[in-house]
Amino acid sequence: MTDKNWNTRVLPMDEIVRSWEKRTSGHTPEFISPNSSLGADDRLYSEFTVSSAAWHGLVTAVEHTGFFFTALSATKTMYPSAYYTVLRTALLGASQALWVLAPGSRSERQKRALTIAATNTEERRKFVNDLPAATPELRARRDAEAAKELQKLLDIDAAAQQLGYPAGTGSKWRLNATDVIKKAAAVGLEESVRDTPLMFWRMTSGHVHGHAYTRWMQIELDKVQHAADGTMWARATADLDDVGPIAAACLMLTSAAWKLWDERRVDHRTRERFTDMSHFPSTDHDYVQRVSQHPPSSLLPLIAQVSSRLPTKAEWPLDQSGWYRPWALADVAWMSLVRSSVFQHKKATGDDLAEILAQYGALDDPIRHLPVGERLQGYLLRIAGQQFTWQEDDFPEVARSIALLSQTQPSKPLEVLTEGWEQDLLGHSLSDHVALGQLLFTAAINRQGRFDLAWVPEDELAVFDDLTTHPALEGAVERHFATSAAGEKERLQRGLISADPLLRRYNPNPLRARPLVRGYGCDYLIPVTPAVLGKVSPMGLYYTGQEHYKKRDDEGKTFLAFTRDLGELFEQYVGRNLRLLPDAKVHPEIVYGKDGEKTTDWIVVLPNLILLVEAKAFRPTAGLRLGPQETFEKELNQKLGKAIGKQIPTTADLIRKRHPRLAHLPGNLPMFGIVVTMEPYHLVNTPWFRAELPATDVPTVVASCSELEDAVVAPGPGLEAGILAHIEQPPPDGWSLRSLAGERTAINPILAQAWEALAWGAPSAAAAS
Repeated sequence: MTDKNWNTRVLPMDEIVRSWEKRTSGHTPEFISPNSSLGADDRLYSEFTVSSAAWHGLVTAVEHTGFFFTALSATKTMYPSAYYTVLRTALLGASQALWVLAPGSRSERQKRALTIAATNTEERRKFVNDLPAATPELRARRDAEAAKELQKLLDIDAAAQQLGYPAGTGSKWRLNATDVIKKAAAVGLEESVRDTPLMFWRMTSGHVHGHAYTRWMQIELDKVQHAADGTMWARATADLDDVGPIAAACLMLTSAAWKLWDERRVDHRTRERFTDMSHFPSTDHDYVQRVSQHPPSSLLPLIAQVSSRLPTKAEWPLDQSGWYRPWALADVAWMSLVRSSVFQHKKATGDDLAEILAQYGALDDPIRHLPVGERLQGYLLRIAGQQFTWQEDDFPEVARSIALLSQTQPSKPLEVLTEGWEQDLLGHSLSDHVALGQLLFTAAINRQGRFDLAWVPEDELAVFDDLTTHPALEGAVERHFATSAAGEKERLQRGLISADPLLRRYNPNPLRARPLVRGYGCDYLIPVTPAVLGKVSPMGLYYTGQEHYKKRDDEGKTFLAFTRDLGELFEQYVGRNLRLLPDAKVHPEIVYGKDGEKTTDWIVVLPNLILLVEAKAFRPTAGLRLGPQETFEKELNQKLGKAIGKQIPTTADLIRKRHPRLAHLPGNLPMFGIVVTMEPYHLVNTPWFRAELPATDVPTVVASCSELEDAVVAPGPGLEAGILAHIEQPPPDGWSLRSLAGERTAINPILAQAWEALAWGAPSAAAAS
């Protein structure tokens, strides 16, 4: 295949497939509004929904078409048979998705999904029955699995009866691939080419089954060679004119399926409701009253189901699902827990949840009543504190707990985080704690926001260090993750940072500290799926430590020692990351004064730049996140002022003046300050809020730990070049370490090492999410 053929004929199709791969690379299917056409389709049979059938077809089509273009790009070779076998699967996947989504009748879409479910279940039942079982124990396990598949077939029968079909009908439905492709082509292609996919299907069938006739069709007759023994030999060949049309048909059918998917998964009425602000502003009393119309036993499972299928964080910028976001759902769930009555009998529907979320979005804010000119920055800071904390990437948040607390060596003896601290604080190992969070998160996604211990076979608990039995696992869930309505009502007032009810939504939501709720079924309910992993992040562990150590009768001394230990480990963790910078000489803090005065925590000498780095484990208080108030400037300076106004400029001055203790450092390089914080201080680098901090002659940026983790592995030109390009003319909107270094394209090896230490470590997959 020539480069001209690739650039003009193949590359445009390849780019389309790559855009689809981004959509299918998440943990779960794209968000489906509960009030959408597809959301209603899914209510018939939860084991294998209409959306599951369609999504499986889309994923299959995209994966195999993508593999075709990847192989073609890498080899530039036209294999006679291999591409046909790959594209055949892509063709069937695209056709299946389109076939399921195409009918205008809901019952027909549901019937087609049940047909796929029955086919899959019967095939798996046969597979299980054929498994070898040499011992009575293995035979018992095999028979139990086969019984589960048989029960699924009975459930399919029951679902088919709800559609009006006779008893025993649904389990006998079987997928006919030829019929599927015919019907998909009829709705997805123009009339002139509708017969093409079926012809491709039959031709590729020969390649899949190794039939000789398909290779005979690829022989160039004028190149047949006659051997002396009377036999004839020839080479089977293929070119882009042969394979290209099949790939194009796959793309056209997949594109038609995507179009229907996007049309059916969105609730167009709700979208209009979310953008209609005629009821703005709404009072908190009216909002809570609307939530309270439904008993928690009805509203919370609905929230959990919706939350388990939220768009991935990478999809949010392009998503159009309105207020279906974790911070909004978490507030609705919180209010339902503590303010709703069990005596309400109005069952919550998808329309009810949409109305509640719209009212949440219209809540008034006291800042709106400030004079013009004093509103915007405070409002933006509140929104950032409310929403951005839910948008941190899961992979570094989870891996950092292990990297920071288990794999970072302190430079001095610790006070609390000494041998045995994990058992004291958690009751099990830290790796078990993080792995349990992963288990609960995965269960919530795959089980519509629920978790039941019975779903985890006890023999599979061997991956844990300490949680190797069901009682141990349940004890850990109860100790750290679970709550109840009664428990939350007791903690409601304690969690509020302001008596103004309109500021309640900016409070730390208690469901982030206790994301599982008991009392609504025999299992646990997980109303807000994204809250689970936050529980096992470093900040989640900080709050776990706060709750645990403050119970001790020592006036909080143990907790303060715990925070000092965190600060020491965080400082050393920052140093570990700085050592990943190319060509960097990293120096720890230097004692230079008679009274023990020290430089910044780290001094990094690069070929053309010196970085002065101060690590601050202080978290931004909830009061700071409420925006400018009487104490705002004082609180902000308590957290960051000393680092920016004293430690960094003093160290720079010592280097410039060639202080004897720092004489080994070059004094002629430009210098740049970085204050690394464990948790983001949102918007702090913007001109609005930097004006509240001390002025300095050293350009300085405040960066979160996650920004540093990305910046130190940024590909060329990298962090040094990014800073030098702007050091004379700072960005008008304020510094940002992530924008200086560029977007993350590599996995930080420190985080990768930490992830591998977990029970289900897979760093490359995690980073892709």
